Amino acid sequence: MDESETEKLLTAQGEKHTMPKAGEDEQPAKTDIIIFPDFEKLKNEVEKIRTELSMLLLERDELQFVICRNIETAYMLKLGGLEYKAYEAQCMALRLKRKIELIQAKKNRQEKVVLSAIEETLKTEFAEYQKRLNEQIEKMKRLENTILPEGIDYNEMQGLRIEAREKLTKIRPANVGQASRISGVSPSDITRLLMELKLKELKKK
Repeated sequence: MDESETEKLLTAQGEKHTMPKAGEDEQPAKTDIIIFPDFEKLKNEVEKIRTELSMLLLERDELQFVICRNIETAYMLKLGGLEYKAYEAQCMALRLKRKIELIQAKKNRQEKVVLSAIEETLKTEFAEYQKRLNEQIEKMKRLENTILPEGIDYNEMQGLRIEAREKLTKIRPANVGQASRISGVSPSDITRLLMELKLKELKKK
């Protein structure tokens, strides 16, 4: 028996075994899906975890973009001015020290001391210090000028201390800068006040 006849024989036998018998109806293959017994339980747990994760992300965003910034704002309003003055004094001391060093170096090399040239050198060297000072000033100005609405009701703000509510209601400061300088209004009160203003702004949108 040659190779072609062997192949025909195998093909015929395969068809014999796979062909349905006469009179028999072809039955569709069963495709029933067996559901894992704990599938619904696991599905609910996954949804619960997703919800918890979403809440944690919202909490993180509130801490990062609202509360932290408001704390920084309150700090700047209460202590930013003192910090700025301290930093400015430090820069002036460093600049004066550096100026003396440059003058002494010129004298040691027996070179002519040109104060205008030394000032230009100092200006270049201390440019970064000046940049930080300017940024500090701009930040404080923005905070100082945050307007407080005329009809704002401080008694509705649950986070404010009683003393702060009374003082703010009585004095009616025009902006956050004025409010921060009222005796009896603490940094935490300013933080809460800024949070309330932000929430009102978001509700309007």
